[in-house]
Amino acid sequence: MIISICLSVFFATLCTPIISYWGLESLKYFSPISDEQCTNSTVKDVILLPGGTHISDGDIKLNTWSMQRANLIFKLSENKALARVIIPGGYLGEGGLLKTYLNRKLDLSIHVGKGSSNTAGNFEEISDFLVKGRQYWLVTSYWHYIRSYLVASKLGVNVCPVLTQGIEPSYWLYHRDAHWNGKAFMHEYIAIVYYWLLGKI
Repeated sequence: MIISICLSVFFATLCTPIISYWGLESLKYFSPISDEQCTNSTVKDVILLPGGTHISDGDIKLNTWSMQRANLIFKLSENKALARVIIPGGYLGEGGLLKTYLNRKLDLSIHVGKGSSNTAGNFEEISDFLVKGRQYWLVTSYWHYIRSYLVASKLGVNVCPVLTQGIEPSYWLYHRDAHWNGKAFMHEYIAIVYYWLLGKI
């Protein structure tokens, strides 16, 4: 009983705005390469990692993280001559939803994988679309970059980051997205260790 209460308090604390924000921000310090190091790159191909979906009015829709990542493609295309976008199929048709969203504004070659449910699977499913030795823009969330970079490196895929930025919460005692942020940063740290144990990074 006491252990259960302590664990509940512990996880509730991790999911408060101030702790969850700090947790996600802390993942930035592990980034092996910064955005600025790729500013003058001549990379033309992009790997866009799905960020998840949610169900609204009975329909599967892209969540905030996926939308933030997709919007970075629009921003990137304003300054770079992009040739194609490669998107893992992801889970519940994320890849297809992202392709539809991007096609509204961009006339690019977009390849979508068959589907997967984790970061390692994302890269494995798009391996046939990748050219050995070529460098790719890697579009993902800032807190997800270190794990995705390590997976890509393990598979011999050269990537340069194009990352979303953290949004400081307006309220430190309550914020509607705090529990999702708390779950995300806990998941990332656990997943990094888990991938390391499996030899995926």
